[in-house]
Amino acid sequence: MASAIIPMSIEESDAACQAIPWLFTTGFIVVFSALFSKMKRVNQMYFRRDCRRVVVGAKDVMKPFLFLFTENLAILISWTVVAPLTSKYIETGAEDKFGRSTSAYHSCYPQDASKQDITFLVLILSINLISLLYANVEAFRGRSIRTQYSESKFIGLTMLILLQAF
Repeated sequence: MASAIIPMSIEESDAACQAIPWLFTTGFIVVFSALFSKMKRVNQMYFRRDCRRVVVGAKDVMKPFLFLFTENLAILISWTVVAPLTSKYIETGAEDKFGRSTSAYHSCYPQDASKQDITFLVLILSINLISLLYANVEAFRGRSIRTQYSESKFIGLTMLILLQAF
């Protein structure tokens, strides 16, 4: 997620503008799915009603990652094709004695002023927020597990911090 800061430092590059949501979203998915898979696995083993052996394989751990990755990938590809972000250089009103702008800033805006860019942003935020809320429910469920068996309390705190940052 922190790698999304790097393209923000590149001025007047449309590719850098479009890279920001890609880097932030994929970084969030990697961090989130690792924490969520661990917590879900521990909860499955600890809250098992029957005392049979539980086998949680790599496929079970990869399901949240693959689901979130494909959903976000589809939205990001659609966003990039339909309403790409472009770089704009905006001068503020201050001028020196020769009439030149003394301050300006760079920002990323949608290529056209339609509501499509908001739609894509809302879709990505809603999918990730719903997943994050579900993960916080799982963390709440696992709060009573003793720390010697899992780090669910610490994973839950991390999920809560992610929710606050979201």
